[in-house]
Amino acid sequence: MNVLIALALVAMLLKVVERWIPQRLYRGVVLLYVVTPFLALAYALWAYWGDWFGWREITLFVVFSLLGGIGTGVGFHRLLTHHSFETRPSIKFILIALGTMAIPTRPIHFAANHLKHHAL
Repeated sequence: MNVLIALALVAMLLKVVERWIPQRLYRGVVLLYVVTPFLALAYALWAYWGDWFGWREITLFVVFSLLGGIGTGVGFHRLLTHHSFETRPSIKFILIALGTMAIPTRPIHFAANHLKHHAL
């Protein structure tokens, strides 16, 4: 947890002083900031495989990530925000429920904020 707090503080500090840092150094630090969580995930999977992680957890992660992505992209974005298609109420309910699993906001707030994004 302390590492995450430290990384957040580094990111904020970088944003404040980015104009005075050489471009090459800035890109290196940003790359490190982006890559570090993936390296930590790879290490955690390697270190705790069989104890905390297994194929069941990986499968659940992939399935729920895909379902959340479908709910966000199709349910929130295409259906609610842009009204790209019409569907039965039961399918609409399922898509919106999947979207709320991935994005912790009310569907109406997502649609309103996204329409503001397109208006700018």
